[in-house]
Amino acid sequence: MNVTYGQGAFVRDNLRLEGTIILSEHKILIVSGGEELSATFIPLEKIEKVRLSGARIQVDVRPAIMSRYRAAYEGDKKNITELTHEIVRRRGLKKRFLQNEWFEVPS
Repeated sequence: MNVTYGQGAFVRDNLRLEGTIILSEHKILIVSGGEELSATFIPLEKIEKVRLSGARIQVDVRPAIMSRYRAAYEGDKKNITELTHEIVRRRGLKKRFLQNEWFEVPS
């Protein structure tokens, strides 16, 4: 089940890749020219925090215990908002009071 969220860009450090934003069952990524761009792959279960700011979603990811990074997806404001809410719903993230930020509750 892949859901498309329109044209957008992936930004991490000095890397910026553009294409179609796709949310699949277990990952979020960019597809450009029919090919998945592996540098944009983020597993949903590794997302710790999500912050929505206009037409940009900032994602904090912890792929392993000793590593962490921050990436962002940019695109149409409506599509990015829908993407954010779908990630929050799937991950069960908690909303920070009076902010457009959701975080993982430690178990």
